[in-house]
Amino acid sequence: MESSSAFNLRSELDGFNSSHIVGPANNLNDMWFFPTEKLVFNAPFDFDNLTYHMKIINNSYHRIAYAVKGNAVPRVMANPPFGVLEVKESRLIAVTVQKFNWNDTDFEKDRLAFDYVILPDTNKEKNFSFKMLQQSTTKRRKNIRIMYNP
Repeated sequence: MESSSAFNLRSELDGFNSSHIVGPANNLNDMWFFPTEKLVFNAPFDFDNLTYHMKIINNSYHRIAYAVKGNAVPRVMANPPFGVLEVKESRLIAVTVQKFNWNDTDFEKDRLAFDYVILPDTNKEKNFSFKMLQQSTTKRRKNIRIMYNP
């Protein structure tokens, strides 16, 4: 059985016409991440800071608020660390690894976590606030592993 990767469920019986999705909780691909699973930094790590860029895309029909968290702060930082994505908007996230000594650092479990929520259509705020993440019942998380290539 084949299925659409967009998971856009439509139904005339539920009062929705074919141009609307059933609901924000049904779209499993509401936010896209590139790269999708891991970000690899290449050596040397003790010479200078290294920065690579990720791309995030709001693939839903609703605004999305996001915040980037990490377990290796301040060695691994993301900029901008939070924001609001409009419908179909994309954004580049700069992920920077501060210089470090390869032999003195435990880096096996480094990761970034993107926490995000679909904002209700009644929320018209342009600026991000952490209250957006706290008040939602549909908080989602995408983990991106940070790997190092010596």
